[in-house]
Amino acid sequence: MSNKPVRIMYVDTCTEMAGGQYSLLTLLKRLDRSRYVPLLYSPGGSSLEARCVDLGVECHTLPFRSVHVVSHPKARLFAWPEDVIRSAFGVFFLAWSLARKDIDVVHANTFKAALVGSLACILTRKPLVFHDRITIRHGLLERMVARLARKIIVVSSALAAKHGEALRAKVTLVYDGVDTDYMSPGQVFTELHGGGPGTVCYLGRISWEKGVDRLIEAAGLVTARLPGARFLVGGSPYTPDDASYHRRLLGLVDSLDLARSVHFAGHIDDARAFITKAQVVVLPSRRESLGLVLLEAMALEKAVVAFAVDGPSEIITDRKDGLLVEPDNVEHLAEAIVTMLTDGDFARRAGKMGRETVISRFSARTFVDRISRVYDDIVSSPSPADGSIG
Repeated sequence: MSNKPVRIMYVDTCTEMAGGQYSLLTLLKRLDRSRYVPLLYSPGGSSLEARCVDLGVECHTLPFRSVHVVSHPKARLFAWPEDVIRSAFGVFFLAWSLARKDIDVVHANTFKAALVGSLACILTRKPLVFHDRITIRHGLLERMVARLARKIIVVSSALAAKHGEALRAKVTLVYDGVDTDYMSPGQVFTELHGGGPGTVCYLGRISWEKGVDRLIEAAGLVTARLPGARFLVGGSPYTPDDASYHRRLLGLVDSLDLARSVHFAGHIDDARAFITKAQVVVLPSRRESLGLVLLEAMALEKAVVAFAVDGPSEIITDRKDGLLVEPDNVEHLAEAIVTMLTDGDFARRAGKMGRETVISRFSARTFVDRISRVYDDIVSSPSPADGSIG
């Protein structure tokens, strides 16, 4: 590898912060600026851009973004053609930027970024890193992106399996990392309101995939046994479909007479302060590629409960550093929450073991070091596959 710093174009197409964006932010905070020069390309006014400006990262505006179609059904017919046009322009915009900014590596942080970025890399023969974070399959388009990418970073073994045996040489498993100095129980000084003993928290996007309805149903069973239990739901809907789901959740709370026990806190800027309010943190996802909020909660020595789907099953060792529950089983979910709320010795022991798990397997340092090695491998081993199907 030459002494010249590696110039990396990070392409992210989301306008709001989610797990993938927070993970990228962790990377950019810790990236060795003497060896790598990051440039962020994201939609105008994105939350990620605002945070990266504060980090001194050079930021540029994309002419396209991830598609979250408008709420009115008739207007959806016009959203897709507009997106195709914007994305086509985006291919040439990124290709022009790759040449003008002398980029060495393109790091696509979302599938939409990888789709458009892969076509730009064909035109410029630049290597693409596809950071795959979601279990959803995109069929032929995803297979095309995977073939065009030089490297595919996956956040769990389940995602590695999604790409199959033929692409194994391209796939690198890199778990998302947590800053365990920042996410430390001894570092939280925020005055907390509405939390404390008996408080169960969820933090994440309000969407069907996240299974918040199952948590609310479980809340009804828990409060029947522990009337003082309180449930805080942090996060907001992102898409129109999410907003519709959110309204159904509010109706579910009313129908179960849980208005005094379940509180929707809305968008949360400070995950550390919010999680610290909890005695138990629950992730009831129907599908979850990893589960960054679990890692953050475990780093803060919180008792954690999750459905035993892909990512959480890789993070939690059941009955050691948390509790795993049969997916979609509301009764078992409620039982696990009650256990964590009533068995203080076990909950504290699991919390301390959870922090040890994060430090040993999911630290920010390990995360950044492994991704840095991916970049180094690419620039030190030029391949004819750059910009072409491998």
